[in-house]
Amino acid sequence: MPAEAQDTQPGADPALAQGGVLVMGTGSVGGWLGGRLAAAGVPVVFVGRPRMMQALRSVGLTLSDRDGGHRHLPPERLHLLDAIPPGAAPGLVLLCVKSGATAQAAAELAAALPAGTPVVSMQNGIHNAAVAQA
Repeated sequence: MPAEAQDTQPGADPALAQGGVLVMGTGSVGGWLGGRLAAAGVPVVFVGRPRMMQALRSVGLTLSDRDGGHRHLPPERLHLLDAIPPGAAPGLVLLCVKSGATAQAAAELAAALPAGTPVVSMQNGIHNAAVAQA
């Protein structure tokens, strides 16, 4: 990920300063979980690959469920970053990257966040939590 974070909302990162939720990886799992939290009013910051962040900056995020429900979050409702900003202090991190990106994402989180920040692996696979702890 580039060292410089790009955000759709100018100024500080209030969700991260106030102990919000940082979603690391904004594919199907991270997008749905983070989107549901954001739709419920929880302060959420999405961190993902520049290509995905650019798509979300352009069209927003549409959530659908198994009952056929749909909810659209326009770009201005999303806090989107290409990298974890300096000084971030989320109350919770949802690690939602693909298995092959777990080690790199965990290293980025460890370097950027205060020790003791809770990280929950929301990934497919049985070894991701162990890789993230390494």
